[in-house]
Amino acid sequence: MSYEIYKSIKQLPDGTFDCVCASSNVFPKYWSKYHMTYFSDEYPTANKEELRAIFELYSTGSGDRFYSASWKNNVHLASKFMNEKGYDWWVHSKDKDLWLQYAREFIDYKANKSMSPKKRFVVSMMFGFSREYVGKKSSRRVWPAYNKADAKIYVAETDAEVLALFKGYDRYQVQVEEV
Repeated sequence: MSYEIYKSIKQLPDGTFDCVCASSNVFPKYWSKYHMTYFSDEYPTANKEELRAIFELYSTGSGDRFYSASWKNNVHLASKFMNEKGYDWWVHSKDKDLWLQYAREFIDYKANKSMSPKKRFVVSMMFGFSREYVGKKSSRRVWPAYNKADAKIYVAETDAEVLALFKGYDRYQVQVEEV
């Protein structure tokens, strides 16, 4: 299955999008400029904010990838929203009004999530026979920091979110503490 990779996206005042994108099944990547009017054509009653929310929700099921951190984070949040609510992604092709309602709910969901307080956490693990703080973490390895001041600080809403990052390290007795 192919998907689109978006290098940059700019939403214009009329709600359409100027994109620089490439298809995943073309090698080497051929970046092309594209003026996307699909969402404004399909949802003519939607305002600019709703069109962006529709695009973000749509990207959860189509597999789109984004370079921009704000789009990447919003699509991740949209995926979380769809899973929490138990909404079906295929609704967009069957019931446009219901999909627009999902987008309106997602806008409220994003606003509530951005208002929720973020906390700062540090993680400690057993490295050999001593408990040390995590100074750096890659996808395959963790490096210790010998004092709390040098420890990596994780920002999240709950300690469970930080603990989920270390789910493969259970035998190292991972502990999360708030800073």
